[in-house]
Amino acid sequence: MAVRKENHGDRLQARIIAFWGGLSLTRQFILIGFAVVFLGMTVIGHWIATRIAAEVQHGDSVATALFVDSFMAPHLQALARGEPLPETNAAALDRLLQRDAVRSRIVAVTIRLPDGTVAYSTRKDLIGRTFELDEPTREAFRGDVIAGFEVPQDGGLPLLETHSPVWSESEPRIVAVAEIYENAGMLFDDLARARTDAWLITGIVALLMAMALYGVVARGSRTIAAQRAALAGQVEALSEALWTNEELRERIEQSARRAADCNERFLRRLADGLRDGPAQLVGLALLRLDGWKPPSGSLEATDRSAVRSALAAVLEDVRGICGDLHMPEIDGLSLREAVAFTILDHEHRTGAPVNVQAMDLPAAVPPLVKVCLCRFLKEGLNGTVRIGAGTSPRLSVRHEAGVVIAEVADGETGRDRSPERITGRLSLTGLSDRIEGLGGTMDIIHRPGEARRLAARLPYRRMDRA
Repeated sequence: MAVRKENHGDRLQARIIAFWGGLSLTRQFILIGFAVVFLGMTVIGHWIATRIAAEVQHGDSVATALFVDSFMAPHLQALARGEPLPETNAAALDRLLQRDAVRSRIVAVTIRLPDGTVAYSTRKDLIGRTFELDEPTREAFRGDVIAGFEVPQDGGLPLLETHSPVWSESEPRIVAVAEIYENAGMLFDDLARARTDAWLITGIVALLMAMALYGVVARGSRTIAAQRAALAGQVEALSEALWTNEELRERIEQSARRAADCNERFLRRLADGLRDGPAQLVGLALLRLDGWKPPSGSLEATDRSAVRSALAAVLEDVRGICGDLHMPEIDGLSLREAVAFTILDHEHRTGAPVNVQAMDLPAAVPPLVKVCLCRFLKEGLNGTVRIGAGTSPRLSVRHEAGVVIAEVADGETGRDRSPERITGRLSLTGLSDRIEGLGGTMDIIHRPGEARRLAARLPYRRMDRA
């Protein structure tokens, strides 16, 4: 059950967040602003009404205390001497309370001694009886004037109950407490009108403030809405332009891949043509020269030797060109097998072992990536032979985030080489163009005192999606 409640609470919270997020800025301000204004109006109105009631009670209690000290205390001084209240004094108090100005306000009066005995009361049946002192009476015996409203539950006349201490005239001592009950009907009406006026004025001021703020926020909201619409239009236009650029980029990459594929087939045909045409003819000429034996020491023998050397050099160059142009047969091999075959072919042709430092390859890549990677490795390994490093080249192939990363180092450090000798070969330029056409990059890292490195990055996942 706890899980269901938690899920229900999460759904409710999600709905509230979704509802709030769907509101405009103006509506959000209306809800929050009016809630804050209403709360502030409630607090301020309640505080003002409470302060008015407290001030009215305080003023009335002060007036009542002055009435007690001025008109009633002189008739109660017998109590200061521990004597019972004389009848003449009680009669004087009765006459005082029967005056029209006093009777219209004061409903009842009770004089209580410190032990709770009623020394005088407008209700004659209470005189002489002892009651337990309540908290307001105790505070009045400590010298405070305590006032509070008392509203009967039967809907009777509301009363203002005041507890005022009676002081001795001969010494600073409280001899009794006067409990005076005043008619608070008119006072309640005045307080109600004061509360109504306070609530009305506070509400009007709060409403004016909210309307003024709403006008400012509504204008800002309209401006934001217009800017949002303009921005949405710009975003839509940029999205269309981005989609167009992406489509053009894909077309360019497809064209580059088709060009690379055509170039690869052209190189194979060119290599096969050189090998089957000029190379075989030069080989046939060499065979015919070997079968022709002129007399030794004659001019023909000298010319024959020179022609044979030239033809042998041409044949070697043609075979070298064919070796650079023609890739080993890797069509039916996986990427790992193709890379291993390229390394073995290089070791077989040059006799230089390759130090493979890392071989972390993806399971499958597009054929163009495989061919391009093998050409890069072949060119990098051949470059270590051309510059005459004399040490085993180092090779590293790995992949990360849909990109094959390959590096070939010549294995020799501390040797400064001319940058033109490294970067000036047309084969490297063509290889760089081929790699960039597939969306990759090729870098030649050459720092003094460090081994030269040829690095390439070939993406393969994007070509799979294409």
